[in-house]
Amino acid sequence: MSELFHAKVPTELADTVQGGHKLDREDLDHLVEQLEFLDSSCDLFDGGSLAEAKRLATTVRVLLHDTEKSTSLLKRLGLKENISWADGIVHAWLMELIKDQCEGRIASTSLLTTIKLPVGFLENHSLVKYVPVFEVQELGERWAPFDYWWTTPRIVDGDLNPVSRKQIVLFLANKAGGAHVDKLPGSWRRIAQESGMGITLSNLQGKAKADDSPIPAAMRQIAEEVRYTIREKLGHLVTIKHHLDEIEP
Repeated sequence: MSELFHAKVPTELADTVQGGHKLDREDLDHLVEQLEFLDSSCDLFDGGSLAEAKRLATTVRVLLHDTEKSTSLLKRLGLKENISWADGIVHAWLMELIKDQCEGRIASTSLLTTIKLPVGFLENHSLVKYVPVFEVQELGERWAPFDYWWTTPRIVDGDLNPVSRKQIVLFLANKAGGAHVDKLPGSWRRIAQESGMGITLSNLQGKAKADDSPIPAAMRQIAEEVRYTIREKLGHLVTIKHHLDEIEP
């Protein structure tokens, strides 16, 4: 049975809840569970399973996406808009992009990913790949309000279509098989399947057409930002959950 954990949590823990918002114990359990889902899928993605990007998107959708008929978990907890979110882009890249736009130079770009050229890539082209930008820029330097973080374009493809974190999450979860399968819009098919960024890693030996898409690595970046934000801003709730588990009979 769902409980308001204020009824059981000692005063010093209850006082850590932002704004005195009463959090449903069941929702708190779900938050920790979803965080564990993110951790597991991140580990699998990092081990080479790029398909985990779809499960990452589905988990992030549960945590953050609201519709007329459904409410995201962090919205239910009353926390989504009350915290700032880790915006892991490289500030210098953003400034360069803004300068190019002001001077009329607009081209495809991704602020969520970069191309990794590790030692030995000249001999082994399969090592060249898109990676999330947190591999070159640690999280925690930039923070943003939720709506800005969620909806601001962070990828622009070769046709100058802007793509936000929200669009990436919903594309993978609702269209590409995370939770549903549906016909892919032409713009998404181009960026995800047809080298729409104008970068053709597939021309390298050992690479495939799928390697031309920044979307899986971008989703990994988004997932890292989400779990980093939850632990930095809401880590006390995870502590409360574990405390409750320990004191329950």
